[in-house]
Amino acid sequence: MLVYGEQGISNFRDVNVSVSVETNLSGEDFAQFTSEIERRCPITTLFRGSGVDYKTSWTNLPVSG
Repeated sequence: MLVYGEQGISNFRDVNVSVSVETNLSGEDFAQFTSEIERRCPITTLFRGSGVDYKTSWTNLPVSG
């Protein structure tokens, strides 16, 4: 890996992401929703492809208001 044109290593060993989303989705629909977001996210793809220990935790909150 090159860092500023020099040989280097990533500063990340692991990444833990916690996300809370207000939705009206049921359990299975919410799981499909989060799976699709992670599949399409370029940052998730970057971390997973780099070998970083990448974990996400999703919380489905009821829509307020």
